[in-house]
Amino acid sequence: MKILVWSLIALLVVLHQDVWFWDADRLIFGFMPVALLYHACISVAASGLWLLAVNVAWPADDELIDEPAVGGTRIPASERPVPKEKTNPRFAGGDDMQGAPA
Repeated sequence: MKILVWSLIALLVVLHQDVWFWDADRLIFGFMPVALLYHACISVAASGLWLLAVNVAWPADDELIDEPAVGGTRIPASERPVPKEKTNPRFAGGDDMQGAPA
């Protein structure tokens, strides 16, 4: 499926170069130049292709393995420990206005 998505991206890149509408003076709906409508349609197609890429070709969480564990084995992202949030000791007392000018 990734090959299909990349092929469609390449097709959109090629179709974006619209040399055939450079000199067109025709108006669509009485007010929109044909080249502008063409580029609007390319933009809609690009957003649809991005939606397809995210829903079909995007890797699942367990495929996003990038850190080797001790001993060289890899840990799936869903099994990795969540790092503790770094807190600012200035605001550790729980008072949001602690240290603020009066």
